[in-house]
Amino acid sequence: MIKHIKIGLFLLLFTVPLMLYGIHLNNGRIHALSRGNYFFDITRNHPQISSINLKFADGKTISINRKEDLWFVKEADDYFVSFKKINTLVTLIRNTIIYRADALEKNALPFLEKDSLVIESVDNTGKVIEKAVIAPKKEKNKHHYAMLNNDNFLYQISGVVCFLFLLL
Repeated sequence: MIKHIKIGLFLLLFTVPLMLYGIHLNNGRIHALSRGNYFFDITRNHPQISSINLKFADGKTISINRKEDLWFVKEADDYFVSFKKINTLVTLIRNTIIYRADALEKNALPFLEKDSLVIESVDNTGKVIEKAVIAPKKEKNKHHYAMLNNDNFLYQISGVVCFLFLLL
């Protein structure tokens, strides 16, 4: 009887660390299977966003800055942005959802940043809160591919941010 208990304890001591290691590995990969998370989650929850910068594939940049609860376009000599346009932009950013996330090897981005839309959100101190690189959608794709904060994940995003290419 004691021999069986010793064998059982030995097997338990051998399998518990392997089980804990497996749980640790699984938790690291669970991010790759996430669905339904907001793409600009940090920007959504940050109270002090003061600027949104849009960099297009053709080299043009639009910087939208907030001053005293109003938004202005820097490139248009700080001309006022209409409420309808800024609300549309904020809605696009707030409602973009991650459809799928796949882990990438370092520097293995399947699209070029210079051919993509880059959206940066900046806080009051000038710190970039989030930087998203969104590739244009190909004919056969249902979703846009994107990279967020160089976190080595390739995201497939759905939602209305995809129409940002058409909005501006």
